[in-house]
Amino acid sequence: MKHSARVSCLLVLALSVAAAAQDPLDKYIWQTYRTRDIPASAQPMIDELRAEVQKVLDAGPLAPLRTVYADVLDDPYFILWQPGRIITTLAMAYPHLTPEQQQKVRQYVRAELADENRAPWSPAGHIPPDQGARREIHTFNKPLGWDRYWGMWGRSKPVIASIYGLWLYADRSGDWDAIRPHYERLVRFYSAKAAQGDLYGTMGAHIGMARIARHFNDQPTLDAAVTAARAALEIGRSLEEVERRAEQKYYRERYNERQRGRSYAGWFFLDMAPEIGRFLAENVKEAVLERHQSGMRRYPLFWLREVNYSGGRWTGDEGVGIPTELMAMLVPVERWVAGASAQTLAGYTRSTPIGIGDCYWLEMLVTAIEAAGTTTWEELPR
Repeated sequence: MKHSARVSCLLVLALSVAAAAQDPLDKYIWQTYRTRDIPASAQPMIDELRAEVQKVLDAGPLAPLRTVYADVLDDPYFILWQPGRIITTLAMAYPHLTPEQQQKVRQYVRAELADENRAPWSPAGHIPPDQGARREIHTFNKPLGWDRYWGMWGRSKPVIASIYGLWLYADRSGDWDAIRPHYERLVRFYSAKAAQGDLYGTMGAHIGMARIARHFNDQPTLDAAVTAARAALEIGRSLEEVERRAEQKYYRERYNERQRGRSYAGWFFLDMAPEIGRFLAENVKEAVLERHQSGMRRYPLFWLREVNYSGGRWTGDEGVGIPTELMAMLVPVERWVAGASAQTLAGYTRSTPIGIGDCYWLEMLVTAIEAAGTTTWEELPR
């Protein structure tokens, strides 16, 4: 009995030491959410998701989505130009697609990664504006205004968030071999752009890179990504500090005298991973919800596509209407921080996408589908 008691005490001590040594931020790096038991009532949303994804698969590689909200034809606003952005959307949708669609998604993703102009590590920093299928419902044959857009709005924007989408695709599809031949390029891309992972919307890149590196037994990259993730989360304890970085490094034009206070200042939420949403809910909830509610009050009908809101120079002088970027700022916070009900999230999907492969709208739809089920946070297998 004495020997057993001594062994038990040593075991408890060892476990206590191990627990103390583990960084409390590690759960955001090594735990992810799983959704089960999606009810039959969600089937209409699943059917709609499948129909919209099929449009992407039928169209093939996509060009950026050109929108015009302002009063001058050559003053357009482009969205979904980030290399690899569509992969995140397809990864989110993957479990809810038919087996035939899942196979097509695997082919689609592999083609995207094999094309240097479309892969996340594209040297241009954007997918070609004049190549690929047009996304617009009312289409045209030239990317009018791209140079103006890129010069005014695009160059400083972060592109690193796509790394989380790569991990999500491999995790949900099991298709790790799609990443394997490109792994060295991915690591170089991450190393070059890692400093961009300092916004709530981009911190997930460190998490995605750590998980990919662990799968491929790359200890140096794993260590670097975990260290960067922890450092980013520490920065994330201060919404003011994150916003300062957004203002000074990426979205300077949104904070200048002409635009400050004239649209929703939630740019640092764009492309936010669920794990970061969980972190915010547990560590920065009050400040995040205060900012979030300011956007919800200003744009209560954000989910409508043609609602007559003033753009506040968001998309050009005297613009009217808000692009679906606003969805990508509000809906993840609704889901993971505000704890919006499944019914509320489903209500937002009564609108429609503004074109083929409208990633932000499609991801809102997946969010509503999965909110209808049971969500748990689970440790990723080592």
